[in-house]
Amino acid sequence: MPPPLSYPALKCVLEFLDPARRIHIAARSPSLQRIEKPIPLVFDSHHVCYADVILNSTLIQFGPCDQLQFCSKGEIHKSYKPGSLSVTKALTRMLENYFGERAVIRVNKAYFDHKMEYIHTTTGFTYTVNEIDSRCPNFAHVLPFINPDSFPLKKLATSVNEPEHLNYPAIRFANELKMRFIQDCDPLQVIAIDKLCNKSVFFDFKKEELVDVMALIRYWIDNGRELESTFIFPFQRGKGALVGLFDAEFGEFKNTDISNNRYSIPIRGSKSIHVTVDKYTGDTDFKSTATLKIVSSL
Repeated sequence: MPPPLSYPALKCVLEFLDPARRIHIAARSPSLQRIEKPIPLVFDSHHVCYADVILNSTLIQFGPCDQLQFCSKGEIHKSYKPGSLSVTKALTRMLENYFGERAVIRVNKAYFDHKMEYIHTTTGFTYTVNEIDSRCPNFAHVLPFINPDSFPLKKLATSVNEPEHLNYPAIRFANELKMRFIQDCDPLQVIAIDKLCNKSVFFDFKKEELVDVMALIRYWIDNGRELESTFIFPFQRGKGALVGLFDAEFGEFKNTDISNNRYSIPIRGSKSIHVTVDKYTGDTDFKSTATLKIVSSL
């Protein structure tokens, strides 16, 4: 019989083992858990959605009779039965058992749904992430679970239900930002938008009244903007109607020698706004977009 693996050897094996398989194996061995927990857990994608957790391509869910299941590539591996629990308590226990008390959890992309706002912040784990997609109405509910070393994020997509949420540093300084605005969110002030320090921002909203794009451009004409950023605003109206709207406001700055949908608007300082009106090509009911790119005029 071959000798058992030494701790250094076991550490190497566990660190590079598929994370879901590693968690499933360790969950059945208390002695292995003591060895496994301090070893960094690294995976590409992580979903926390309703009562399920997805690690890369493995779904961890509660199946029939509250039996916890690991589902991957058509195979189902059953684990312990926690008993009858509410959805929130079941999800909390799952996160505590599998991710709590870990020294390092590194995730490339993390996805959180609204259930995260009900998870207690004392569950004992934080993620170090590059990208986050959050469906929580308030991103503040997600922040306690994110290692501060993750900021600024490379990409952030988040729901927003209050204009004040734009003041969160995690939102303001993400490199790429997509904001999904709740239907009844109050209109945004141009000053709040100007404070965003992101490299690119996409506004996903259901009503155009949420952001007065023309007022934002006029604000930059009068006050300038130091940072070079790109802002993308979707519209329900068609491309032709949107071009007509920009023609009425900023027709004198239209680049007619290039195309009929581009504008170069000088603003205070050494910057200008390059505006491009295009047909929307996404999978929602938007019809057109206005892309505002702040560039140096020098």
